[in-house]
Amino acid sequence: MAILPIIILSSLAAAAMAQLPRLQLPYYSGSGSSYYSPWPRQQNYNHAAFLTNSRSSTTSGQETQIDATAKEFLLAHNTYRCMHSAPFLQYDTCVAASAQEHANRGQFQHSSSYSLKPCAGPAGENLALGHQSAASATRDWYSEVRMWRPGRGFSGSTGHFTAMVWKGAAKLGCGVNVGKRLYVCRYVGDGTRCGTPNRQ
Repeated sequence: MAILPIIILSSLAAAAMAQLPRLQLPYYSGSGSSYYSPWPRQQNYNHAAFLTNSRSSTTSGQETQIDATAKEFLLAHNTYRCMHSAPFLQYDTCVAASAQEHANRGQFQHSSSYSLKPCAGPAGENLALGHQSAASATRDWYSEVRMWRPGRGFSGSTGHFTAMVWKGAAKLGCGVNVGKRLYVCRYVGDGTRCGTPNRQ
């Protein structure tokens, strides 16, 4: 019976979103293996509702403009989070600076530096290598949804997906090493739900 409210909510959201400007996101076709995508090729995506604004917050509460890649990451994350009733993320320049620092190292391995101050807090980190855009890296992380089962805790096979839709996350920051095509996104809890486990 839980499906009916979701269908009604989805229909209402789709009707409201149809009235807003649209953004075309590129479709990532994968690299020779089967690839899951929740939407068909070249689908139009509404972006106005998912970019809560074109500014980001900092740990000190100041606002700054964010670049096009940051907007692409924020749009993609909030689009997927909406599908799982997770609150929208705010782009945080402090978290982004720590992600960029790690991306600049050019190493495709997780770091523990994202848990250090001033961006401390429960955090997650996703890495992607070889993608052409922020949207394709994010889409690849989300593709793990096909292996996810409700109520399960952390699993290595769905860790990227659960980090993206973690309901306790409030801040997002991402970095890109253009030469190596290395993408790093970090997620930090909002301080009021720090005990929330990393699961949808």
